[in-house]
Amino acid sequence: MRIDIIGGGPAGLFFAILAKKSLPAAMVDVVERNAADDTFGFGIVLSDETLHNLQVADEPVYRDIAANFAYWDDIFVHFRGDVIRSSGHGFSGIKRITLLHILQRRAQQLGVRVRYETEDAGIEAHRGAQLIVAADGANSAIREQRKEHFAPAIDVRSNRFVWLGANLSLPGFTYSFRENEHGLWNMHAYMYAPGESTIVIETTDDSWRRSGLVVDDEQATAAYVERLFAPELQGARVLTNRSLWRQFPTIALATWHGEEAGAHLVLVGDAAHTAHYAIGSGTKLALEDAIALHRALIDAPDDIGQALANYETLRRDEVGRIQHSANVSLAWFENVRRFWKLEPWQFNVSLLTRSKQITYENLKVRDAALVATVTEHWNRREAGQLKVQPPVDLRTPPMFAPLRLRDLWLANRVVVSPMAQYSAINGTPNDWHFAHYAERAKGGAGLLFVEMTCVSAHGRITPGCTGLYADEHVGAWQRIVDFVHRHSAAKIAMQIGHSGRKGSTQVGWRRMDWPLDEEDDEPNWPLVSASAIAYRQGVNQAPRAATRADMDELIEQFCSSAMMADQA
Repeated sequence: MRIDIIGGGPAGLFFAILAKKSLPAAMVDVVERNAADDTFGFGIVLSDETLHNLQVADEPVYRDIAANFAYWDDIFVHFRGDVIRSSGHGFSGIKRITLLHILQRRAQQLGVRVRYETEDAGIEAHRGAQLIVAADGANSAIREQRKEHFAPAIDVRSNRFVWLGANLSLPGFTYSFRENEHGLWNMHAYMYAPGESTIVIETTDDSWRRSGLVVDDEQATAAYVERLFAPELQGARVLTNRSLWRQFPTIALATWHGEEAGAHLVLVGDAAHTAHYAIGSGTKLALEDAIALHRALIDAPDDIGQALANYETLRRDEVGRIQHSANVSLAWFENVRRFWKLEPWQFNVSLLTRSKQITYENLKVRDAALVATVTEHWNRREAGQLKVQPPVDLRTPPMFAPLRLRDLWLANRVVVSPMAQYSAINGTPNDWHFAHYAERAKGGAGLLFVEMTCVSAHGRITPGCTGLYADEHVGAWQRIVDFVHRHSAAKIAMQIGHSGRKGSTQVGWRRMDWPLDEEDDEPNWPLVSASAIAYRQGVNQAPRAATRADMDELIEQFCSSAMMADQA
């Protein structure tokens, strides 16, 4: 068997190691455009979970990494003059070139051929290989050659960032947030070897432009960062290594594998997907892709196509979960101004829980003392602001505290989010809806949000959607609202909407998002939307592009529904 790997980074090298170890007779060839000692960046981060996965996959590689990493358990947050420590986070840092050398040595021991300083000639150059693995990074040339097949979606984010280094010892992962005349700036920093640290500086595009910095003036960038973060750097000089200001591209593909030049082709690591560095996931995903691809090939040794399909199925959920967490995390940094007026202790908790991977309960497991302190502080402050007695137990979680929104008083901060029931008849909610909302209210939630309720019959998504466009709808909703108010402390909120181009489709448990089956359902109704573009070309009907008269009618429908909601 011949396996050609394009890219000699962590994903390509580690897959080569695992493949050669399991298939010693196979010819495993890696082509890498850079020299063996070239690397861009400084150090990388690996979680305890990833280290365990490496140990299971290849003990020698794990041992060498473990002998060279810097381990930390604490996160330090510098904000508005305060430094707050949180423990229990468990990460390791290692110099990127050290990791590459470990993988290079192991590959050489096993007989993998690695050709450095060799530009890949493209897919056609790999004729004769049974498997081509593209591990050529976020700017993958292989992915670009077969763009129509892989159908990449690339979301370039707004913030600017730059990777730097410093000869600096840090006690743990360090965040620092500073404001100057140009705007807000934040620093992510961690030590990957004694006296050596990676520094990532991030800011908004507006702040970066106001600073006068340019993409490729590394010397000016280093000098600016040294001035701005002088207290944190403790006199250390900022180091550069192709330290260019960039904007992060979140990459997702329609598929990760296919067949090309008579061979099976698969993408791994950043070539297939990216996740923002704020949750330290790039190298993690690359190495775990390599592990999963190897396992899939071993489990289906006689059918490479099936193995690649299994690999993608296995990894997509995990990668999607991490990409989602990374996107939520990066959105926090893009909108850090929103949190700037928080007190330092509350800002710290918001930062630590920003990705939703660390929740209030999970943070309590990691650092019980921190959570106890901030919860007591929060309960005292909120009770004072609301002019109520604080809870008897000051460690009561914040979700159980009351909340005032103008004149609306909520007994707690538990909100039941909208859940479409698709059970209405001609828009009218019925006993099913009554039971659904009554049970949620009796469960103790402070606020119930009802499902999206449509402003017209033709504005429904499905025949089962609720409405507020007929007199009978008001009475049916009033029955539900009266019960909730009479038998619970919950408040109940209405949301009204219009389906637009997504309307006239089957209920969710049948063929979701497909047009109505007119043999079993009512006839499809005409749609109106902002433009004459179908929800799915070739599947759903194209709506009529709204005219000025249509817009006036829609406004009137929304106003009418709002007044009906007030009556209910």
